Amino acid sequence: MNSDAGSRPDDAPGAPGASPSRAERKVATRGRVLEAAAETFAERDYSAVTVSEIARRAGVAHGLVFHHFGSKQGLYRAVLDRFVKNMDSAFAAGADTDPADAIRAGLRAHLCYVADHPELAQRLIAGGRSPDADVLEASQTGRARALEMLAELVGVDADDATVQFVGRTIIAAADEASLNWVRTGCRLPVDDLVEWLVEVGSAAIRGAAVLDPDLDVDTALAVVHTGRRPGA
Repeated sequence: MNSDAGSRPDDAPGAPGASPSRAERKVATRGRVLEAAAETFAERDYSAVTVSEIARRAGVAHGLVFHHFGSKQGLYRAVLDRFVKNMDSAFAAGADTDPADAIRAGLRAHLCYVADHPELAQRLIAGGRSPDADVLEASQTGRARALEMLAELVGVDADDATVQFVGRTIIAAADEASLNWVRTGCRLPVDDLVEWLVEVGSAAIRGAAVLDPDLDVDTALAVVHTGRRPGA
């Protein structure tokens, strides 16, 4: 039977029942490998994991892992980078609300993501003290992004030396709290932990005036607690 002039063949992109394109299959394969690698690296240390094991778990040929990631180290770094990106996305989830709500929503989402991925989270968050260069760099990248997001929310210059010093200290404290929370079975209610982290951060912001009396800490604190700048 002849098709109408405006119809599409079944294998055309977007047609019902269309076969995935080569590019789509490539993306799907890469995703399966990443997921299998994330699960495997979460279970055991890097040195105990083999590429063959990851390939079997992903249901792909051994050579495809190297095709997509170059090496076991390249795959490991891709897993870490994806984890950092996902944590960033979790923190930014409430960024379209007012800053005070966004900070709390971001902390809550971050903590929930960490609780859902405890093994990799512990390895990455503790990465600031890791001798592994890939873990260390991924951890530092994540902290730098978190500082940029927080600085933007409260309206301060992320490149200011005092903001960098205080901001990195706040993030390090939040990371340590996240680690302790996960290691103790997430017993504290997440909303209570969020409010505690806000108070710890507020105290550090208030103390920033000791380091730089010209820094407008009152405005930053007003944003954190009310979502508005004084006089706005």
